[in-house]
Amino acid sequence: MTRIALIAASLLLGGAILIVLWRRTGRGRDRLVGFLDYVRNPDRRAHMGDHLDELDRAVADLARRPADELVELLLNDDGHFHVARAIEAAGPRTVPALIAAIGDPRFRKKTDPRTLERMHALERRSEPLVTVLDCLAEFGPPQALPAVAPLVSDHNDEVRRRAALVVGSTGADEAVDLLRVCCADDDRYVRSSACNGTLRALEAGRTTVAFRKGAYDAFEPLIHRHRPASMIRSTALCLLGLDRDRAVELLTHTEHLTADRAGAKRILDALFEADVAIDPEVLLNLARELEHTADENARKWVMPPVLLHLARAGSDAAMQAIERAARSPTAEVREGAAKALALRAGLTDPFGPTLDQLNEQGWHSLTEPQRLALAPRMLISEVENGGFAQYFVNSTGDHWPDALEGLAEIGAETTRDLLQQATDHFGPDGPSTDRDVRHRQLVQLMKKNDKAFRSIEDAFYKDEDDREVLLLRYIVKHAVDFKPAD
Repeated sequence: MTRIALIAASLLLGGAILIVLWRRTGRGRDRLVGFLDYVRNPDRRAHMGDHLDELDRAVADLARRPADELVELLLNDDGHFHVARAIEAAGPRTVPALIAAIGDPRFRKKTDPRTLERMHALERRSEPLVTVLDCLAEFGPPQALPAVAPLVSDHNDEVRRRAALVVGSTGADEAVDLLRVCCADDDRYVRSSACNGTLRALEAGRTTVAFRKGAYDAFEPLIHRHRPASMIRSTALCLLGLDRDRAVELLTHTEHLTADRAGAKRILDALFEADVAIDPEVLLNLARELEHTADENARKWVMPPVLLHLARAGSDAAMQAIERAARSPTAEVREGAAKALALRAGLTDPFGPTLDQLNEQGWHSLTEPQRLALAPRMLISEVENGGFAQYFVNSTGDHWPDALEGLAEIGAETTRDLLQQATDHFGPDGPSTDRDVRHRQLVQLMKKNDKAFRSIEDAFYKDEDDREVLLLRYIVKHAVDFKPAD
């Protein structure tokens, strides 16, 4: 999947709700308790929406305050998350106050451990200075570099990471020497932050010629580090953005495109994202190597992006390799082959146009194939993220009848049976398609048996149907319904 906008919006809202619930549940309580409390109290959902609206209004009011007063509020342990949002909304006028805060010893105070226990993970930081640097990185001001420079060697790992983010985000000539220090840091997250900051600067178009050259030279050695492989993708994207020609020559070298290269998947992902064409013979050789490797992990992770690149190549040999992969015993390879076939059918984002249509015109505007694919897609995403309780309590659960029909249509009979078992818990008529009514039904069900869905979920997570492959095949079969409107 490349974009599931509706589901992402739902999960972001859920994250905001969980932050509020975390505050209300008290010290030491697991956030799952807060979510279950939310599920069991239907009235809380309406109140929570009102509360989030109040928070948005409070942030807007804060953003109108003088910059120095606004930054001072970061010294309050409990309120900095919303203050940071307000600083971002207030814009670059806050930069001088943020820079002044770097040298203010009050912003180096440690956050009270008792406060940290009450805070959601998204709000935690060791000291207010960390949030100051996060805010500065949003704006990437070169004038912050003299104040930030000492922090790239700070004793606090969090501070060094945020300082590296600011350094990269400026894209300025003066940042290059500091960037080299960050790239040599023993802490991998400092190196990763420098890279992420640079990606921000590239996206914002605020990098100088000298910065791009110096940053490329600083980042290039990192591509040869096999651990952690997770940061290789962002490093590769940085290199491609800083000097595409040099980066393409480096990244497409066979040294990096081998089955046993720890970062091969990430490099292939970055090359695909940057729309770089790889020599088809190199791809075919790599595909053959992966087909016969004894390393199951290499086949599982590296073959899918190889197949996407082969789909772009589109030769007969490439298509034959994709067809062989579709019969692979490895589930991830079969899914990669299905995505490659979707790409060949012109579906670069199989669900994107349908989700756009849904957001703009509503569920009833969708064609039958769109409904029968999207309803199972939403079910799968919700249940895999938070179980059937999350699915039924959210608006996506309104469409469970379409999900049942869609699962049958694509051939996912085992998953269909599991959904049927879940809906049977609500009685012979199943759950209501009205969210408020269904929520109250769920409350009654969970009062009787709060583990009603446990065994169904365990079977669901095993995915005996190969659901992703079946969905993609169905979409390719009905490609005209899933392509962007002309």
